[in-house]
Amino acid sequence: MKIIGESRDRFIIEATRDEASNLVGYCSRYNHGTQPLQVGDEIRVAAMFKQLYELREIDRRLSDARLQILRAAAALEQVVPVIPAKQVVPVIPAKEEAKP
Repeated sequence: MKIIGESRDRFIIEATRDEASNLVGYCSRYNHGTQPLQVGDEIRVAAMFKQLYELREIDRRLSDARLQILRAAAALEQVVPVIPAKQVVPVIPAKEEAKP
């Protein structure tokens, strides 16, 4: 891709068909299916990158949330029992004691 000219606040860019296809999310010009790019098509690069930046921020927040969940799960595994296990008396008698 090459900048070949400019106007007031814009550039005129030369791109191969594959480069233009890459900009809109395809691997090559052959992956477009029924709607190949044509002269006059607008490629909203700024909007695409805005969405990518937002997705990156969402991913960062999800990573932070995953970390908090893992810490909470680890804390739950370390709960100290109120009654030590040796002092707990079973309510149901053992099988041998239940037989007459």
